[in-house]
Amino acid sequence: NYEKRTNGAVMALAHNGNLSNGIMFPVDAQYSGKKIDKFYAEQRAKWERIYEITQIKGDGETHPFLSPDDEFADYGTWDVGNLDVSVAKTDDMLAYEYAREALKNGLALEKKLGTNPYKFGFTGATDSHTSLATAEENNFFGKHTGYEPSPKRLTHPFMKTDQGEIFAWQMVASGITAVWAEANTRASIFDAMDRKELYATTGPRILVRFFGGWNYTDGDMKSREPAFRGYGKGVPMNIHRPAWNSKISEILRLNTMRAMILAAGLGTRLLPYTLNRPKPLFPILNKPLLLLTINRIKNSGFSEIIVNAHHLREQIKDALQDEANCILQEEEIILGTLICRTIRCLRGLRWMSFSGSSAMRGWRNACRRNWAKTQRSSPKHSRFTVSGWSLSWIPLSKWGFPVTF
Repeated sequence: NYEKRTNGAVMALAHNGNLSNGIMFPVDAQYSGKKIDKFYAEQRAKWERIYEITQIKGDGETHPFLSPDDEFADYGTWDVGNLDVSVAKTDDMLAYEYAREALKNGLALEKKLGTNPYKFGFTGATDSHTSLATAEENNFFGKHTGYEPSPKRLTHPFMKTDQGEIFAWQMVASGITAVWAEANTRASIFDAMDRKELYATTGPRILVRFFGGWNYTDGDMKSREPAFRGYGKGVPMNIHRPAWNSKISEILRLNTMRAMILAAGLGTRLLPYTLNRPKPLFPILNKPLLLLTINRIKNSGFSEIIVNAHHLREQIKDALQDEANCILQEEEIILGTLICRTIRCLRGLRWMSFSGSSAMRGWRNACRRNWAKTQRSSPKHSRFTVSGWSLSWIPLSKWGFPVTF
């Protein structure tokens, strides 16, 4: 077993089912005649997590015979025969070699066998042998040097037998794969492909991203950070979405992200200013820092926020009166143990803690303009000090919230 022996990862990327003459996506029996069973479905689901839906040797999404009402179904169609045109193609083969039909057949097999063997993400590639990124019609160099642009390309056959003929000009200038990876590295791109967070186009660099879930609101669509809302409340493209059932409340509970704002400090470094006002309520652009932090956290997809308070906690309590889904935890004695108790309560759930005196990156430029007159900035350490109040600027993490240390 390669994965056990090398600690590596493997996936199979099949392509050109459109030239398989009906054996790429079987529903009853394999090409060998062996019956499709649960083991077969599980193995294909495990290893063939993605499928190349379009490339130079014809488009593999659908066929006009299968999708007669789709005006784009005849794009890049190769339906003369198999790859070497040794066997002619017939209409009864088409349903078992195109991806759109495979998606439907996979659902039927899942009901029968318990596993969907055709639940894949889509990729696209040129499959050319020229090392040229020429997936556009006006700059298309063909599969290899034998099919480069020339006056004879229109009449040059790619494949010709007694069963039919495919010309070089019928090669498709396609396609491209887009991957939603966390970083531009091989490991990160492979991981994104493995979780099927990708899509294919026939060439245009179209930006596509969508999420599925039961708990989205109209406000999520208007968020400046929709991806964070998407991951926080649902799942990305090609990932299984939990079904809506009697346990949906529990699912939503587990999908809820919680945040905790540490706002109980005495603010001794800001004395004497904190004698009358707790540090989290110091204003930035005429709005308390605490409320700015809460707004940012909510926009990042957190739906429940816990705020602890001790010093001048009545002021913090008044500030939170109009904030929905904010829980105030008052500490009679500041012991620094509340976060430990909170961890026990939130064990198994996703949550993040924030320092009540940390401002986020999104406000840096605005604060810089307003505080430029103080002449107390320290560019060396990316910090600003105003009247002895130190503000740390924390970069956003992967999930869109700052982590303070």
